[in-house]
Amino acid sequence: MNKKISLIWIILLMFTSVQAELYYAESTIEVFDNGGVQISGMSNHPLLQERTTQELTSKKGNYWLLNLTIEGIFSDYLFEIRFPEGANINYMKIPNILSITNDAGKVVITSTGSNTKASVLAQYSINKTEQTRNWMFTILGIIILAGGVLFIIKKHVKIQKYNYNAAALTDRQKQILNLVIKNKGSIIQSALQKELNIPKASLSRNIETLIRKKILVKEQKGMTNVLLLKKE
Repeated sequence: MNKKISLIWIILLMFTSVQAELYYAESTIEVFDNGGVQISGMSNHPLLQERTTQELTSKKGNYWLLNLTIEGIFSDYLFEIRFPEGANINYMKIPNILSITNDAGKVVITSTGSNTKASVLAQYSINKTEQTRNWMFTILGIIILAGGVLFIIKKHVKIQKYNYNAAALTDRQKQILNLVIKNKGSIIQSALQKELNIPKASLSRNIETLIRKKILVKEQKGMTNVLLLKKE
């Protein structure tokens, strides 16, 4: 009789051991502000397969409820539960919490366990003001960054346009350069002559000097000469 009882206990223990090793999980549970939940990672439990679902959350008034009830015993599990940006946790029932951290405005709860059941139950609300503030800071940062880039570009262009030794130029050559700069770095030679009202020979001589000094370049487009500021 005692042998039969011992055998039954051994069978029960073996059965329990098999059951305890039935499931495992190393999963990230990402909760979005619209109630969607994305599950990623590795697990052999059907509920924890990689997917996105709306079935794990519900909303009443301003409060959301995340309810992940998992049947079965896990030999090992590690959950990283990431709540939406600006979420405030009002109530939670999550066993074996390892850590609670904040990642860029998102509450992140890590839970782990061995030879035990696993579940996640949490009530939370989302602070829209916090989300709006974060978006405003993000947009402001983009505007500042864009302004900085534009300033650098303009400064670089300005250096390119004015990169010459004015002391080594005659007044006429300075006049020519000022008109080229005024026309955004390029001008037709005939228009330049009309603007300065000087003989063609005099204009051509000064232009050739500026080309030799590597301040201007001349491009021929059909029957027209176009003068351009030389870029470094």
